Amino acid sequence: MKMKNKKIKKGVVIWTALFITVGAAALLFGILPRFVSNEVGRTVTGSGGAYDFFYDVQYVPLEEQEGYSEYLELDRYVHYKNGAQSIAVTEESASRIGEEASFFVSYFDAVISGDAERYNSMFSDAYLEAHGEKSAFTPQMVYDIEVERISSDSDADVFFVSYRIFRNNGTFRNDIYSDASRKVQIILERSDGVCKISDLKYFV
Repeated sequence: MKMKNKKIKKGVVIWTALFITVGAAALLFGILPRFVSNEVGRTVTGSGGAYDFFYDVQYVPLEEQEGYSEYLELDRYVHYKNGAQSIAVTEESASRIGEEASFFVSYFDAVISGDAERYNSMFSDAYLEAHGEKSAFTPQMVYDIEVERISSDSDADVFFVSYRIFRNNGTFRNDIYSDASRKVQIILERSDGVCKISDLKYFV
């Protein structure tokens, strides 16, 4: 009986030591902090290289994210350029400028809100079939938004679009680092008064 008790105690000691070792390793290599903290650093290799991001482990509303007060001081307007004219567009003024301006205000509102469903709804069926839907992403602190119409015809327009992401966490764009910009060409098709993105290409 004593031998059996000794074996049980020995087994308990071994398992306890194993749990302690695993726990220490988790703390050492940053496994546990990824689950108990809202934000940790990470490096992701995207199409443009390797970048460091502020990675939100949990979905955090924009106004609760670290750095939000600093973000409010940045230029968050959509600057819409058509020819020589450039206008800082608001949600209220967009409808007076045109359906394309309204589209881009809604587009960036979806990105800032972290609304992947609404974001995906802005692409044509053909584009989504070819490229797939965008995965879920967290609210993005987007600023310095520039939308320039390059060409136009009866049913489609070509735009150059650029913007920056403050404290980029890589869930929406993992090809640029925080506060960097990479221009994108967007082709916007119109059908029965509805605009959809039929093509989107990033410049090198």
